[in-house]
Amino acid sequence: MYFKEVQRKFFNNSGKIFVSKKDNIIIGLLNINIEENEIYETPGKHLMILDIVVKYEFRNLGIGKQLMKKAETFAVENSISEIRLYTLIKNKVALDFYRNSGYREFGVALTKNVNI
Repeated sequence: MYFKEVQRKFFNNSGKIFVSKKDNIIIGLLNINIEENEIYETPGKHLMILDIVVKYEFRNLGIGKQLMKKAETFAVENSISEIRLYTLIKNKVALDFYRNSGYREFGVALTKNVNI
C-alpha cells in the first residue's frame, strides 16, 4: 500500500530517487517529491523528503549528509526554497541529524489511542 502511494506521488508530482552505492550495491536512498503548499499556507511548492535510508553498517560516514545535499541541490535547480520532512519524535538519532543539518520544527502531529 505505501509503495503504491509513493509511486503515485513520484509519477504525478516530479518525484526523484537518489541512491548511494558501494561496489555497485545500494547503501543509501533518498526519495523526494515536489508538492503544492496547503491552502492555508503561502501559495507555492515545497520539496518533501519522503524517505532517507542508509544501511546500518554505512551510517556515520557522511552518506546521509551527501543525500540531503542532493535534495538541496534539486530544490535550488527547481526554484524551490523550502524542504520538508517528517520523523517520529522518539527517533532521537534522526531528529539530531536533521537539526544538525539546519532543519527546524514546522508543525505538530497529535495522536490519541482509543479503546477498541
